Amino acid sequence: DSGRIMGREYMAGPRQGEKYSVQRDLEGNVTSMTMTGHDGSSVSLTRVRDTSDPNHPKDLGWRVEPQGAGVPGFDLPQNLVQNGLIQGDFKYNTNGDIRFESPDKQFIQVQRANGSRDTYDMKEYARVHEGPGGQSETTYWDGYNWRTGHKGDVGGGRQGVIFDLPAKQQGESDDAYASRLKTMPKYMIRDGATDGFHVELNDGTKYDVDGWKKGVMKCTTTVNGQTKEIMYGNTGVPDGKGGTVWRSCTVNGRTITFGGTEKPDADAIAKGEIPQSAEIDPETGEVVGTYANGRSIVTDNAGRYKKIMLGGKQSTEILYGPSGEFRGYRQTNGVELLQGKQVEGSDKDYEWTIRRPGQPDQSIKGQLSKGDKGALQISQGDKSLTVFASGATIEKAGNQYSRVVDAKSHVFVAKPGSPGTWIVDGKEVKGEPKLSDDGDITVG
Repeated sequence: DSGRIMGREYMAGPRQGEKYSVQRDLEGNVTSMTMTGHDGSSVSLTRVRDTSDPNHPKDLGWRVEPQGAGVPGFDLPQNLVQNGLIQGDFKYNTNGDIRFESPDKQFIQVQRANGSRDTYDMKEYARVHEGPGGQSETTYWDGYNWRTGHKGDVGGGRQGVIFDLPAKQQGESDDAYASRLKTMPKYMIRDGATDGFHVELNDGTKYDVDGWKKGVMKCTTTVNGQTKEIMYGNTGVPDGKGGTVWRSCTVNGRTITFGGTEKPDADAIAKGEIPQSAEIDPETGEVVGTYANGRSIVTDNAGRYKKIMLGGKQSTEILYGPSGEFRGYRQTNGVELLQGKQVEGSDKDYEWTIRRPGQPDQSIKGQLSKGDKGALQISQGDKSLTVFASGATIEKAGNQYSRVVDAKSHVFVAKPGSPGTWIVDGKEVKGEPKLSDDGDITVG
């Protein structure tokens, strides 16, 4: 009843007879898969995890049985098999695609539900598409789109990918076609060792990235014989298209500063749409963006949020499952707010679990909203539960507090029928609860 796809079988075509089925845990994560080839041979894959810390299990890889067998439909590099375990992750998407991704994300292979397959070599920015009928085409990423091209000498003895010119569109004028070509990449030189590249557009504009994870890109333009260089930096802000927003910047070591007094970046910084500066880890590509309001947000180099630092020692960590899916939040003192299944009949309400170290789990259903200073609120009807950045929680029914837990897990429960009276450690106290920024609660 979750709507998740649990398997598929090919009834015709070159992959006729292949079968795939998956098993999931209660949270929907794929734990094992069984694959049957068109020759009838069967292979099972099981996710192996280190569960010594049951609240934060660690993936170790996938065990293949029979041992040493290949995975039907996949051609995985041998260096990804270590100690009998496949290093990387298999994901079974909602549309029926099965995706494998290596730990460094440089090798990706996707079996499509329609029988086709795509293999991505991100060290070369190359994609091989194999159609359901076995036909194959290689394309290369030009920074904007996948395009056909060929490897060759791009000048000065340098080897790169030279892109084919696109066809003229129906009804497109010569001037419009020429204008479109100017802003398209002419060739790319990819350095897989450093994760860097050099791109030249048809109009002569050049982009140089020494290492993509360093988060800095140099743009060189030549107009009327005048050469100008502009540095761009990774803000860490998602662009809504699977990438991140890049803005002009100044660079000082690992620190990049955005905007200055130039608009529209100055306005975007003032509004909190992009950070005013960022520290970038050149090994991982992790971006720590510092915003005008003093808040810092940590993202990976693809713009996926990892942690929100709220000043002082308080922070909110964003949690993800083994397949990269959103799982919830962890507040400063270790209190976790974990997202479960979507509530049947609602497109906004989910089941949530409040997990406090050393305490029984608490369940609640409702819609998530975000408040000031890192507060997270789950509400349904007139009932709500707010988890603050300190880890303290407050429950309300209407305008009345019903239960309060401070950052040290002391519980205050409102006495039924006696407004302003609280039960704490078996004793009654009177007054209104007051919550400090560090999560301490006093009643008086």
